[in-house]
Amino acid sequence: MLEATVKLMSELGYEKTTLAAIGEAAGYSRGLATHHFGSKAELFARMIPWISDRGRRELESALHGRNGLDALLAFVDGHRQFAEGAPDMTRALYVLWCQSLISDSPMRDAAIEDLLGHRHRVRRIIEEGIAAGTVRRDADANAEAIQFCGALFGLTLQWLIDPAGSRIDDMHRCLKERLAATLRP
Repeated sequence: MLEATVKLMSELGYEKTTLAAIGEAAGYSRGLATHHFGSKAELFARMIPWISDRGRRELESALHGRNGLDALLAFVDGHRQFAEGAPDMTRALYVLWCQSLISDSPMRDAAIEDLLGHRHRVRRIIEEGIAAGTVRRDADANAEAIQFCGALFGLTLQWLIDPAGSRIDDMHRCLKERLAATLRP
């Protein structure tokens, strides 16, 4: 059902993706999605970590054996590879993140947990880089993690909105150059 939801969200958007349509698209009865998830907000709250976990698994191979600045640069590349390899999932995740801004529901809690998880991971990479000497010692790991996530996720959002005009290669190159210039010891 989660895969059917991603497909429908890519075709119809958030508002027009209904539980009945999800059940039918998944090959089940119209009411099965409601039976399993209870509400659209509950289903979408479950989708956020499901999509992010898939992205994190792919990211692990990009980060394997790397630390500090090298790991941050690989994180940029790994995030981009997931976005380009699974554009429907990426779009669905960003739609859900944005929808959670206006939703007082389990979706909001799931989005906050997901985004804070990314930030925590990046902060840990920076802290490990400081300890290993691959990131400058006076770097504020928390502030850098917030800026890193803001920049990377913002670039991806612009690519999703305007793939032809966003010049993703140039944007990622500039981000990686800025990271190297500001964090290299």
